[in-house]
Amino acid sequence: MNSILPALFIPYLLLQLVFLGVQLIGQRGLKAFLATHTAIDGDAALVAFKQLVRGQMYGALAIIGLGALIILGSVTLAFTAGLLGLAVVLVLCGIGLVLGKTTKTLELQARTLPCADALQAEYAHICETWQKKPLPRF
Repeated sequence: MNSILPALFIPYLLLQLVFLGVQLIGQRGLKAFLATHTAIDGDAALVAFKQLVRGQMYGALAIIGLGALIILGSVTLAFTAGLLGLAVVLVLCGIGLVLGKTTKTLELQARTLPCADALQAEYAHICETWQKKPLPRF
């Protein structure tokens, strides 16, 4: 085992755990919202949707920042720790990829809920902001 492995492995593992934790928290919020809201059928549902989207957007910013650090750490660990480092990187990044794909599916469900006509314009604006803006401005 390379002598640099212990110095890089623990910070990398902690970084990945935080990354995966942020993903799981976001996913849990989406699942909870979707379990209690099958449509945007009133003001209360729209307010809950706004809260969900704000959390998801701030979580996405954290994921982007952590992701940049993970890319650097993954490359460094894979090159300095050989096959063991590469295996750790592939397993942890694979878990993150699966969580990310699952989260995207849940996000799509939340963005395509049936919506009352009176709330449709605001719901569409929130959905567009969620997809195209870095910060919630609604």
